[in-house]
Amino acid sequence: MKTINKLKNLLFIFLLFGTASVIAQDADYNYTFEGQVKWMLLTDTGTLLASTGEALVGIKPN
Repeated sequence: MKTINKLKNLLFIFLLFGTASVIAQDADYNYTFEGQVKWMLLTDTGTLLASTGEALVGIKPN
């Protein structure tokens, strides 16, 4: 009887995580850069700095 309960609980956990992964969130913002991004840095204020070969870009989320 304990084995059946353990199997039911294990199945429930797998189903719970399986449905959670299907309902993954999409990105809030999409940004396109000309060229390849060389490096990115997240500042203390929440601004994302990205450097390409041509420019330094600051992305401030809302």
